[in-house]
Amino acid sequence: MKFDKKNMYIGQIVYGRKSGNAARYTKPGNIEDYIVLGTVSALGRKYFTVKGFSYSSSETEFEYENGIEKTNYSPCYYPYLTKEEIYEEFDRKKYLKAISDFVQYSKCDKNFETKHLKYFYDKIVEFENKKEGN
Repeated sequence: MKFDKKNMYIGQIVYGRKSGNAARYTKPGNIEDYIVLGTVSALGRKYFTVKGFSYSSSETEFEYENGIEKTNYSPCYYPYLTKEEIYEEFDRKKYLKAISDFVQYSKCDKNFETKHLKYFYDKIVEFENKKEGN
């Protein structure tokens, strides 16, 4: 996710999605447990700083370009401007996993006729063509 420095300001509310060590003891399935609130405390040339994601006094820096946490280790938080973006990402991952599991375990081979598989194939080709601008 790209963040526009021009549209950000100190004191702005930012949502964080826990990841890595921060998410280690979070119950799977409850999206709200993965969401934390913070506020933008500084706007630098390359990074913006958020206070309140991990501890009330700690600050975390993120790149404007991609939203990646500045750390020597695995990132613990990913910033979002709205809570809906986090929900959308969880939904996206859920859909991708369901599709991947479906195709990976060859369920489609047993449950679909050739005309159904052709329909899915055509939709994939149509999507790829739109993506390429054809």
